[in-house]
Amino acid sequence: MPELCRFNGISFRIHADHLPPHIHVRYSGADATVEIRGCYITANRFPPRVNRDIREWVELHEDELLEAWNLINNGVNPDKIAPLR
Repeated sequence: MPELCRFNGISFRIHADHLPPHIHVRYSGADATVEIRGCYITANRFPPRVNRDIREWVELHEDELLEAWNLINNGVNPDKIAPLR
């Protein structure tokens, strides 16, 4: 599962699997999935600050994430995406 980005201890990964388009997020031993459109976080056990960073990053990079989703589902590893500044 390629890592798209890592910052503030948050790892964003993507791999080919089921719809809807989503990414996998890991922080401090906890995992969640995040729907790219709408930024819905499932099985969320993250602190509020981490949730804010995740939502901000996903909203900022929605187009790039959807492109990465399409690439990975066509067998192509996507490029890294810039972290929040």
